[in-house]
Amino acid sequence: MNFDFQQPLTIADLINAAVLIATIAAIIFGPIFALRISRKQQYLAEKRRRQLEIFTTLIRTRRAELSPDRVMALNSIPVEFYNIEKITTAHENYVKQLNANFPAPDAPNADVFHKELSDLMYDLLYAVGRHLDFHFDKRDLEKFSYSPMGWSNDESEQRKLRRALLDIMTGSRPLTVTNVENQPHLRSDKFPPKP
Repeated sequence: MNFDFQQPLTIADLINAAVLIATIAAIIFGPIFALRISRKQQYLAEKRRRQLEIFTTLIRTRRAELSPDRVMALNSIPVEFYNIEKITTAHENYVKQLNANFPAPDAPNADVFHKELSDLMYDLLYAVGRHLDFHFDKRDLEKFSYSPMGWSNDESEQRKLRRALLDIMTGSRPLTVTNVENQPHLRSDKFPPKP
C-alpha cells in the first residue's frame, strides 16, 4: 500500500481517518469510562445501603431511646447524609434537644419537653424517609410503633438495681443484714428446720 502525499485528501479519506481515530479513542478510553461509571454506581448503591441501614435502625429503635444501635445510627447521620439540608437540620434540632438539660420527671415542664423531643425525632425520621423515597405520615410513624411495657419496666428496674449496688459499693448506702432466725415473721419455709 503506497501513500501518495502529493494528492489531495478526499472526503472518504477524511471519514476513514476520523473513524480510525474514533476507534482508537474508543479502544483506549472506553474501558476507563466504563470502569468510572461502574465505580460511581457501586459507590451510590453502597451509600444508599448505608443510609437505609441508618433509617431502618432508627425505625426499629424509635421507642428504645437508650439503644446503642440507635445512638450509633444518630451519630452516623452527619456523615451519611452530608449536605442534605432537611435531614441535617432535623438532626441538629433533635440532638440539640437531646443535649439539653432534661427536666426532673415530676417537673411541670417534663411532659412538654419529652413531647417536643419525640416530635423532633419523628421529624428526623420523616426527613430521612422522604429522602429515601418512603412516604410515611409523620404521625403514623409514632402511632404504629410498639414497645412492650415489660422492656421499659426491666430497664427501669435494672437502673434502680445498678444505682443501689453503686451506692452500696461506694459506701453511701449501708448493706442491711438481718438475722431471720430470731424473727419468725421474716422466715420462710424455704430453709429446712435446724436439727
